[in-house]
Amino acid sequence: MRWLTEIESWQPPRGFSDRQLRGPYLVWLHTHRFASVATGTEIYDNVRYRVPGGPLAPTRLVRRFVDEIFDYRAERLRQLLS
Repeated sequence: MRWLTEIESWQPPRGFSDRQLRGPYLVWLHTHRFASVATGTEIYDNVRYRVPGGPLAPTRLVRRFVDEIFDYRAERLRQLLS
């Protein structure tokens, strides 16, 4: 499935927020925050999401999908910045 998101808040160099316009979640609001540290930049994420199926959705499966999203991003950042 292809995602379409829109940046709602842009606050360089501190971060930005985006929301899903089209994708697998009923709600996906994602805030990215950046902080300077001695070794570079730390990235903090806060995601508010709602899945189809509500409380009947398989929680462990959904959590695995969300973890995979951030694991993929972490790997891509390592590749791009090395």
